[in-house]
Amino acid sequence: MKIKYDIKTLLTSLVLLLFLWVAFFITQLIYKAPEHKNEYFIPETATFAIKLDSRKLVNKTLYTLLFEGRDEQIIEKIKEIISTPGEQRKSLGINFLSDAILFSNPYKNGKLVIVSVNLSNSTNFKNNIPELLNPKQVVEVIDNVGFILTYISPNDQENIKKEDISTFFAKNILPLSNNTNSRFKKVKEDGSFFQSYSKGNLFGVTTCFNSSNFQFNLIDNGIGINGELGISANKNSNVLVANQILFPKNGYFHFSSGVIPKSIQDSLSSYALKAGIDLPKLKSFSLNYGGMNIQMNNEGMSVLPDLDLLLEFKSAFSISNLLKQDTLLSKIAGKFDNNTLTIGEKKYFVNQLNSKTISISVSDSPAIVSNKKNELFAIKGNISSLLKIEGGGMIVSLLEMVPTFKASKELFSNLEDVNITVRKTNSKNAELNGAIIFKKDHFVMNEMMKFILEMQFVLM
Repeated sequence: MKIKYDIKTLLTSLVLLLFLWVAFFITQLIYKAPEHKNEYFIPETATFAIKLDSRKLVNKTLYTLLFEGRDEQIIEKIKEIISTPGEQRKSLGINFLSDAILFSNPYKNGKLVIVSVNLSNSTNFKNNIPELLNPKQVVEVIDNVGFILTYISPNDQENIKKEDISTFFAKNILPLSNNTNSRFKKVKEDGSFFQSYSKGNLFGVTTCFNSSNFQFNLIDNGIGINGELGISANKNSNVLVANQILFPKNGYFHFSSGVIPKSIQDSLSSYALKAGIDLPKLKSFSLNYGGMNIQMNNEGMSVLPDLDLLLEFKSAFSISNLLKQDTLLSKIAGKFDNNTLTIGEKKYFVNQLNSKTISISVSDSPAIVSNKKNELFAIKGNISSLLKIEGGGMIVSLLEMVPTFKASKELFSNLEDVNITVRKTNSKNAELNGAIIFKKDHFVMNEMMKFILEMQFVLM
């Protein structure tokens, strides 16, 4: 018995030593200074760019998997992917532990979307990457940095010769000796792993923000977000500060916005007209959402949200006049009496706060406060409420079987808090600040890895 015990102890020690050696080797590999040359190749004419620091993500992920989380579910998922048959992949020659860059540049009637990566073997990249791409994409290499160029036209029917794209590349993507400036701001945070910037009207003349510069940082068991935005001076930009907003409700998902793109305005007006409602343009809205309740009755199924909703319009709108219309009430199988809308067993209290502002709420007196901080946009509170569904029987059971729903629900349920705001600082600028924090013993990279691995099977 003692011999067996000694052998078991020896084997355990050897496995532990092997594990520590592998961890040390991987750590040394990660901490080896990677090349970050590709961020210097973005031309001044680029309108959008993002940068992902793969080394910091891999470093944090490995540390979490090896020392913090030790999540068996992730290990099993990785084993499952490794054991899944698939065609043998050739070496792509990409240095996966350095920055990955994506940027777009106007070109002809559309734009070129360009991915750039630092290379470990440029020959392998040029020879093997084209096999993974479509025939219209172009592959280029300069100064040991690889580029994949894709042309996107508004109608996806415009044909561009690959030679023309290569000519653009030669004229605009200059060698490293001609490039000394990065388009990204210098990173202020040690944990920064993702940056982005934009300029111009990316989404047409009604673009809400004409410039942006963001960065995402790894913080204690979460992700921090900060950045700056330039407010468009276009009269149709629809960037307005709400006079009042709902106070975030404990246990609910809170969403407020005075940023309402023209496309959304037009869609709302179109849907309202189909329902026989002449709806004015929205200035802002604020929402506390606690989930969905599905009620089955003799008349069919009613889908009833648990919410407080505050709407501010740009012109006068009477909610009581609307709800007194028998045609609308019959469509929603509701009754309206004494400022109370009843649908099935659910009651909503309706209030006209002023000629342009209304509230519809499950509470008879929702907490409405002045928007003293000039918030243009806010996401706060319990994001898992978005996927909370009560009742419905078979419908909910079927939803629980959908991998995307199941994976998202698990990820959201493990979040402790979400708090992201965009605040207007002056007529031309706004600032973004926020954080996404996970619950105790639910590590950020663990949860993200589980979600990504689950989605891996959905997309395979």
